[in-house]
Amino acid sequence: GINHPGIPIIYDIEEDEHFFYIIEEFIQGQSIDTFVSYQKISHELLIKFGIQLCDILDYLHHLMPYPILYQDLKPEHIIVCGNQIKLIDFGIASYITSRGKNYQNYGTKGFAAPEQYGEYELHTASDIYAIGAIFSLYIKRHSHKSSPAFRYIAQKATRKNPNKRYKNAGELQQALTRALKQKGNRKEHLLKSISVVGAESGVGTTHIAIALTSFFNAGGANALYREIQSEKRE
Repeated sequence: GINHPGIPIIYDIEEDEHFFYIIEEFIQGQSIDTFVSYQKISHELLIKFGIQLCDILDYLHHLMPYPILYQDLKPEHIIVCGNQIKLIDFGIASYITSRGKNYQNYGTKGFAAPEQYGEYELHTASDIYAIGAIFSLYIKRHSHKSSPAFRYIAQKATRKNPNKRYKNAGELQQALTRALKQKGNRKEHLLKSISVVGAESGVGTTHIAIALTSFFNAGGANALYREIQSEKRE
């Protein structure tokens, strides 16, 4: 009953005395890991793939009557088909009931959320972590192409505490969309100055100015801290 352009179509399911057989759509493409390794991929294209991935997970996480937790998101399971990505291999995906999902926790080391390594309750935040882990892998390989906004998104998505990650795939998708727009409009931004002035030394002016600079850079708005000391008057 699943119908999404980013998910292969299941045509039929057969079984015999020993096995179940799934007959599904043939996907022509290559894994995103292979796609990135053998050709130059722009920062913008990776963000667009991330937006598509969020759309797929948001669809799965809102299925009724029971949402689906994918649970094993990693580069090998993301196939690039032209400009469309498809998510394959639902072998360990499971339903999320009102009681959460707290049995048979699986995942791949390096991409699975910390809560998947024990008998902990899993929710959609576990899939959010995996998206961030994939982004982090790209940043590690191509740090020179990653914007501050994109690095912040990856850091937030992979926080150890599930409650501090993005609330859902839709929220992560919105953050990626904003990062994409910032990347495209970067040259159009006007230079602006924010002055932080203190009446005397020791009141915390420098601390506030540095904190503001860090805040803007983390959000994707390039900021530079410059200290200007006024001349002392007798």
